[in-house]
Amino acid sequence: MKPSASAWLLGSLILGFSLVACGEDEDTAETPASGGAAGTGGTAGAAGSTGGAGGCMELHPSDTMLYFGSLASFGVTARVDAPLPGYAKTRLALELYDEGSGLPPGSFDLGKPPEDNYGTCEHCVLLVAYDELGQARRVFFQESGSMTLDELALDQGLVATGSVKDVKLVEVTQELDLSWHEVAGGACFVLPSWSFDTKPVNGGDCDSAEDCPNEALQVCDVETKKCVTGECSLTFDPPLCPEGQLCMSQIGALIERDEGGVATGACYEKCSPKGSNTCGSGQKCFPLGPTQSAGICLASGGPKLGDACEPSDLGTSCADGGYCTGDPPRCQKTCAYLSPPAGCPDATYCSSLNLCEPLSAGDPAPVGTPCQPTSPLLRDCGPEGDMFRGACIDWFPEAATKTCERYCKVADPKCGPGQSCLATFDNPTVGICHDKPTCGDGVLDVIGGELCDDGNTASGDGCGKDCKTQELEALCQQATPLILGVDFSTNVGAPTGFPSLCDPYIANPAKLYSFLPPGPGKLDLVLESSADLGLSVLSDCAAGATELGCHSFPGKDTLHLNFATVPAKPVLVTVRSAYPLATGSFALSAAFVPAVCGDGKVGGAEHCDDGNTTSGDGCSADCTSVEWSNVCSALPVLQLDTKLSGNVDGGTSYFDSSGLCAYQSGRERAWTWTASATGKLQLSLESASNLDVFVLSECTAVSPEKLAQCANSGQASQTEAMDVAVSAGQKLTVVVQGHSQDDGGAFVLSAKLVP
Repeated sequence: MKPSASAWLLGSLILGFSLVACGEDEDTAETPASGGAAGTGGTAGAAGSTGGAGGCMELHPSDTMLYFGSLASFGVTARVDAPLPGYAKTRLALELYDEGSGLPPGSFDLGKPPEDNYGTCEHCVLLVAYDELGQARRVFFQESGSMTLDELALDQGLVATGSVKDVKLVEVTQELDLSWHEVAGGACFVLPSWSFDTKPVNGGDCDSAEDCPNEALQVCDVETKKCVTGECSLTFDPPLCPEGQLCMSQIGALIERDEGGVATGACYEKCSPKGSNTCGSGQKCFPLGPTQSAGICLASGGPKLGDACEPSDLGTSCADGGYCTGDPPRCQKTCAYLSPPAGCPDATYCSSLNLCEPLSAGDPAPVGTPCQPTSPLLRDCGPEGDMFRGACIDWFPEAATKTCERYCKVADPKCGPGQSCLATFDNPTVGICHDKPTCGDGVLDVIGGELCDDGNTASGDGCGKDCKTQELEALCQQATPLILGVDFSTNVGAPTGFPSLCDPYIANPAKLYSFLPPGPGKLDLVLESSADLGLSVLSDCAAGATELGCHSFPGKDTLHLNFATVPAKPVLVTVRSAYPLATGSFALSAAFVPAVCGDGKVGGAEHCDDGNTTSGDGCSADCTSVEWSNVCSALPVLQLDTKLSGNVDGGTSYFDSSGLCAYQSGRERAWTWTASATGKLQLSLESASNLDVFVLSECTAVSPEKLAQCANSGQASQTEAMDVAVSAGQKLTVVVQGHSQDDGGAFVLSAKLVP
């Protein structure tokens, strides 16, 4: 079973999988509650259950494209000519999972283990039907057939070639124990053939990026209508579009809610949707965003409203006033969102995409009420008149539910009594209607912009008179002395206002403790709580930018802080909520280990400690310097093509990779290795603990310049793997290390050199 490989379906199938039982009418079947067992297949696929071999409908794929909605190593997806009726869209998916084989080229029987179950397959073919919210509702998996994989080069940008033949797909369901089973009496399909080739070739004609061989590396150029290498980066890094142009993703539909895939895009001419058309002849300025403050120029022309159309990345594919969207695609009327009346046809609503869409395109929740659990963030909601008036929002990702919050224009809010329009998005002209905060009422309104609220409007007591200014110096006086060896058990509460690199919020309730180290050494802090809390330490209580370290992880947080000298004033230890809504009880314990050269523990001003005060063995007599020549000459040689068993407990502490590979480096084991030929050094590390493996170009202190590569998933029992390009004669240092000072234990390291 590979739970991670199944994760993209698991969230839909187990958490709200709405299948209907055999013989039931789809409109009356009950939907299992969240977390309940998945149901069985039903009549929705009956219309497609005849016409092919063995009574199964034949499928003929079209528009094959790279698939970014999976955790597979590689995937492609395609439309089909026999979509399941009653669902928003139906897609074929081909996925490749590396379960230890390395996914070599060859031919594979899809009806034999491990390919005969989605929980174990490496070469997987599925047909999936989705609802309007993008949730997988019915799934069909291979029962028989073959797949040929001719080439797979993931390091070259998801490049692969291959095909499938004579695949029979049967309806399946996933149980709570993650096992997959065929649905008795379920529908079936036959896929005679399907091929894929994602080798990037520029210069071909295109109307969409899907017309190009590889959407991860290519786009369809707006001007030339040719496949070209990606023109710009969506992360605002180079390459950038020229002045006056905007970078847009072409993965999936050009104008859509849930863009996914690589961060490469194509350049489009910017325009102003309001007033006269600023685009060229035959083009329309299509608005982006709910306030129509900016847009892109798209070619206009094609079928009239309501007619079938073919989506394009270069134009609207519809006559003026329409845009081609949906599944199957039809020309939908465009509209000006937040500018009622929208003028949408009956039974359609103006969405934040500035399109007249059916009610099923959004969430039916009225403004101010909870959205459906399956609705994604910012899904349109609140249908009123001919417009969706809100968005599904959880102000904090940790919140259990999303609420339909009313959209507004800052310049013309149209909010309710006592409310204002909060510009909470990147576009300062649009926001959410929210009750006006009342500073001094003792209720912290983070959404309304309050950073603190201590029940008054006086300054100098820790919270400014505007409730937006943290007065850290005054708050420092509220700190309780931290006593070593004493467990503090209490509830987290006020004050608020201390920042931390471990969370994005400032208005987090905190408990404050002051501590002055008795000498050079290491402070060990352990925080345990059922609430979502974290630890943070500031060297200057009154200066939030002086954080020495932090840790925030549900359940238990451990933080180790080293003091080379005694600080001039006490440090501030905060037990802080991970987000403003998190509060609860906790237990905090503290211990201090003085730095003593020769005790085997690195602390204080020490750079090493090998358990003695003798020089010439890797650590100087005073523990202040690593003797690298001695350390490196004593390293064992890494053996290839064998499984090396070891244990980092009792290992050395020379290669400190804190902040570069490890969180806070634990004990380590290291080897030297010289490449006998040019190729790739493949390393695989298995451990029940959270260990990292990294490679240094030299045997020396870890630095960004010397760190060749690092594998650190940050999870216990997670296999760490890497490929390092090497040249013949190149000498490397390989290190296995605890991700933190609390991580250790046994491991198995495998290494091999491949061409």
